[in-house]
Amino acid sequence: MSAKLYRLTCLTNLHMGSGEANYEVIDLEVERDPVLGEPTMNASGVKGALRDFCKQQEGEDETKEQDVTAIFGSEGSGEQQGTCHFFAGDLLARPVRVSEGSGAYALATTPELLRHVLGKLHAFGLRKGFQEADIPELPEDGVLSPAAHKSIEGMEVRKGDCKPLTDLLGTDNWVLMSPQQLRDIDLPVMAHNALENGISKNLWYEQVVPHESVFLLMIQTPEGDARLDSFLGEETIVQFGAGATTGNGFTRMQKLEG
Repeated sequence: MSAKLYRLTCLTNLHMGSGEANYEVIDLEVERDPVLGEPTMNASGVKGALRDFCKQQEGEDETKEQDVTAIFGSEGSGEQQGTCHFFAGDLLARPVRVSEGSGAYALATTPELLRHVLGKLHAFGLRKGFQEADIPELPEDGVLSPAAHKSIEGMEVRKGDCKPLTDLLGTDNWVLMSPQQLRDIDLPVMAHNALENGISKNLWYEQVVPHESVFLLMIQTPEGDARLDSFLGEETIVQFGAGATTGNGFTRMQKLEG
């Protein structure tokens, strides 16, 4: 098996929920990594969204229909297993507010998120040029960034660089902060209101991962098997999670060199 790496950039807000009952103020929360505590794209949801995307390209082409079944396996209770292995999408960075500097936002990540991503990539033979030593140490106070920002979410910015991170994100507009600093920056919550004859009947709240957030996704395919590439190519737009009819979850999916 060989591993393919994709950068997923949210073009619109994303909601991929846990499917669990919730009796808190926020009715629908996003799914989070159980160890890191940051948003994640669960593997089953990723696989389902990509299956739907590929099926939309089938048309009347019987060969493509057979390829979709081969890649993803039989639907429902079918016995045919797919040839590809789909992993969870790992959060690489999410946008935070620039208090003082150029631009409205910077992409925030943490050393723990980077180590998690790095460990998975190395385990499957990807991006071996990115080493743990490349992750800079955080100052005792403030955050690090190579961009021309003075303050992020009210925190002082110190100059720092991490070229492999710039390469993975495709921009140097990032900021490195501690996990606690990032956790203290809440995800957006959207209010939804169901109307009946113009009267509010059901006000509910949905947490989202904001647009511009970046995830990394790995997919294993059989060595030399290009069937998945024929559907995804080098760059495409795929809808993930809930809210497709209201424009949520549209994501630019870019294949990265291993």
